[in-house]
Amino acid sequence: MSASCAARLAEDAGRPVVSSGTLDGKPPTLPRGVFVHTAKAGEDRVTWQPRPGVRQAVVVRRIEGSSGGFAVAGRSLREVENRVSDLDAEVGIALVFTLVVTFAAALVLVRPEPS
Repeated sequence: MSASCAARLAEDAGRPVVSSGTLDGKPPTLPRGVFVHTAKAGEDRVTWQPRPGVRQAVVVRRIEGSSGGFAVAGRSLREVENRVSDLDAEVGIALVFTLVVTFAAALVLVRPEPS
């Protein structure tokens, strides 16, 4: 989906009716099984990879009423994945810094006794 957070409405069969997100210029269509499960459970939360390099966190909710259907909201996981990668780098740098400081402190504080 092109938007960082996209929403859409889908009819009972799961085909998009209205969408604020696009994938290859068209409203994305979730796998049918998501709608089958949501019809029974009322809500479903899934991560979805419609193609390599595109991952979405999606919430699907059943809309009750005369027209029925589903409301779908999704968000790209790219930002979350970037944050996790940045955090890994920061923790790695902090670990190396801590090891260097500990080693330096050990050299200064622990001296062999004179014989």
